[in-house]
Amino acid sequence: MRRDVGRLRSNDSFSVMFDTFLDRRNGVAFLVSPIGGFSDFTINNEGMATRPVNFDWNVVWNSRVGRFDGGWTVEMEIPFRSLRYEPRSEQEWGIQFRRVQIRLNGAHLYHRYTHFCCQHRTSYGCWNVAHL
Repeated sequence: MRRDVGRLRSNDSFSVMFDTFLDRRNGVAFLVSPIGGFSDFTINNEGMATRPVNFDWNVVWNSRVGRFDGGWTVEMEIPFRSLRYEPRSEQEWGIQFRRVQIRLNGAHLYHRYTHFCCQHRTSYGCWNVAHL
């Protein structure tokens, strides 16, 4: 499966978004489809910038998909060395999970948000990461 195929985002998918600087405006996202298609991209200025999403951003990461009657599973391996973050012994990042189900015409979110990324601390999960 090719990387960053345009129609990938219009099919069923699972994605995880990280706000590694916890600025609630910028982030990175990793997306996988049930047939193994994958994409990664950056989100700039809450998705409101002139170029809000950059699909040219490509890092090394792995994903694996398992399909079964009635559903599918995904496993992602995202090396922290592929991400930018402040060099501190403890980290607090924003995190968002998104599942798109086309047949149900909907998306399910870990936390609701009003913009593409996550503007308010209360609108998404925070993740404490120690000793990166």
